[in-house]
Amino acid sequence: MLLTLLLLASSSTSTARGVPAGDEVSIPTLIVATASSIALTFIVLKADERRLSREQRSRAWLPASQMVAYLFAPFSLLVHFVRTRRSVVGTLFGALVVVCVSVAVELVARATEWLVTL
Repeated sequence: MLLTLLLLASSSTSTARGVPAGDEVSIPTLIVATASSIALTFIVLKADERRLSREQRSRAWLPASQMVAYLFAPFSLLVHFVRTRRSVVGTLFGALVVVCVSVAVELVARATEWLVTL
């Protein structure tokens, strides 16, 4: 989702490059979508880390790596759940969390775009 927004924002406003005029994304939408993605990833990671056992916590992100993981939000959540749970159920739960966070970020981006066009 974030990659799509960045690609659309970098395209020119003319239709000569193949991007219809209605598919343009504004800078405020990019900023809000990125910020909400990072914030939701932060919230989910912190909430999940509180519930981890000692063994699972030892496999979680190190503090320095966790800061970089926020930049790859929400897909770093899947890596987190795979690393900490090491089970099929944990992986599926991580995939579900990634889908939920992605949908929430998409809804926030669409709402922001709607507000910008008012």
